[in-house]
Amino acid sequence: RLAGVRKYISCEPSTKTFEGLEELASFAAGDLEVDLRCCGSELFVPDDTVDLVFTSPPYFNTELYSDEATQSHVKFPTAQTWRLGFLEPTLRNAAAALRPGGYFLLALTARRTHRRAGLDLEADVQEIAATLGLQQ
Repeated sequence: RLAGVRKYISCEPSTKTFEGLEELASFAAGDLEVDLRCCGSELFVPDDTVDLVFTSPPYFNTELYSDEATQSHVKFPTAQTWRLGFLEPTLRNAAAALRPGGYFLLALTARRTHRRAGLDLEADVQEIAATLGLQQ
């Protein structure tokens, strides 16, 4: 087990990627419990609380993994609708899943392309996190 992890929970909206994750999960070693869900993180609320949430959002429309209707850039085609419909609910769900004292890790990049699209991910995440009581 990596760092004492007993359970891995993941959500994935792309059906092709989800199928690959299911195949990888079948190789999970030891007693690691793997809980995979085929849905977007804006819809996913874990049944249990967790000690750690780690995520990296798809950066609106700069990382296009598929053109399925489940993809956040398809569901929310403007920077503002993506922020309101995807980013905020994703962070809210992550915060709700954390046990008291838990950690929320978010991998971000501050690309100029985001700003040209009307999105300042770092500022948006900081603003949303503050309203959710998440601290830096």
